[in-house]
Amino acid sequence: RGGRGRGGANRGRGNRGSRGATRREYHASEYDANAHDGTPDGTRRSLLASVALLLARSSPALASPSIPARPSPPALAASLPAQLVDALAPSTEPGRVADALRLPMTLDGGTYVVRYAIGDTACRGVVDTGSPFLTMEGRCTDYWGCLKESDARPSGYGDTYEVYGLQEDGVTRWVLGDARFDGEVVDVTVETVPPPVGPAAGWSETSNADSANTSSSPTSSANKLATKQRFTFPEVLLGVTSDVTAKEGSSGSPASYAPFVGLVKERAGDWIRPTFLGQTDVTSFSLDFTTDTLVLSRREQIPRELRAGTMSMVDLRPLGSPVFHYAVAVEELWINGSRHKTDVPIYVVFDSGTTGMLVDRDLFYGSDLSLGTFECHMKMRAEDGSRVQIGSSLRTCTSRCLFLTLPIDVPWDGVRRGEAHVIFAGLAFMFNQGSLTVDADARRVRLGGGFKGAAFL
Repeated sequence: RGGRGRGGANRGRGNRGSRGATRREYHASEYDANAHDGTPDGTRRSLLASVALLLARSSPALASPSIPARPSPPALAASLPAQLVDALAPSTEPGRVADALRLPMTLDGGTYVVRYAIGDTACRGVVDTGSPFLTMEGRCTDYWGCLKESDARPSGYGDTYEVYGLQEDGVTRWVLGDARFDGEVVDVTVETVPPPVGPAAGWSETSNADSANTSSSPTSSANKLATKQRFTFPEVLLGVTSDVTAKEGSSGSPASYAPFVGLVKERAGDWIRPTFLGQTDVTSFSLDFTTDTLVLSRREQIPRELRAGTMSMVDLRPLGSPVFHYAVAVEELWINGSRHKTDVPIYVVFDSGTTGMLVDRDLFYGSDLSLGTFECHMKMRAEDGSRVQIGSSLRTCTSRCLFLTLPIDVPWDGVRRGEAHVIFAGLAFMFNQGSLTVDADARRVRLGGGFKGAAFL
């Protein structure tokens, strides 16, 4: 994702580019290893998910989840959706179910870093709303972690080379590992619910195994929650890179490249490796820039009836994007106080892995951005038609904020043909909003408050 270094003009991990945005995946062999074991995907969970989804679209027997003592083929098909739910959610200690987990983030070198674990190895990774993967570096470091052989297992996927906005990875080996996130319980329901009763603190482990048993009632699990909580996602596919090279425009310091906790959930197809969130039952997340916390949630965090200030996201995959970025349409782009006029649609991607702003080259050099940018603002529309505006400037972006605009190559066919422009807006455009909430499955995004969500508890 490039440009994460602290030093020089590109101080900070920001300007790392949109990891998923400009992502190109080159396979080390002629044939994709997706078919390595004769299945569309190389993990047991992927196989189960694929079969379940296929049957869900074609079998009328799926209306009944029950299985007779001697299951017939239709009855077996009926059980697959429930099995799919179990496969996507962590193994949970009975009676201890949490909908959401809040994790502390550390602002380091211009981007947020979160702690987690792969097997028995403590790791750190950049919280990245612009990339899809959970990644580790093959070389050991005291800061990012040192993955041991016992922490990973073969996945059946072939090696790839990953190229990002301002960073290029070496050979990426795809392995299976058990990802663990330790945090505290947070209530993401809209209604006011009573506080949890029981021990004031203590770990409870939630994994994909028990979330299927969670009641849909917003208050049903309130009394079962411990203050501290653990989400464990077994057999998650993650990438281990042999080397990372910073491209032109990024710092050469060791901090300019790092592992990622990618939060983009949907991919364009099987030619893209399974995303991290796509292997889990996490449906929503939020970043609080006041308390420096990340919330991973199995519930939507934005109320369905809240349309003012809430934006519907746009799918950029028809333009050639390899993933469903968290993007919205820009109605007006203002640069240094002047409106930039164009007949080509502009989309902005909310990218926490970037500090400032990354712009496709045609837009950068065809606008006043190339003359030097001291302020930039964008105006969008909420679901109710109201105006939403984000922006940043050298005057307001001070202290831990870094406002910097850079051009990048966006190798999507639609962008190359001039059908659209793409901007990757980083933390400089989000800090002054207070928070970013993304309901990934509902394809809704919101900056700032106005509701009782996890980012405001």
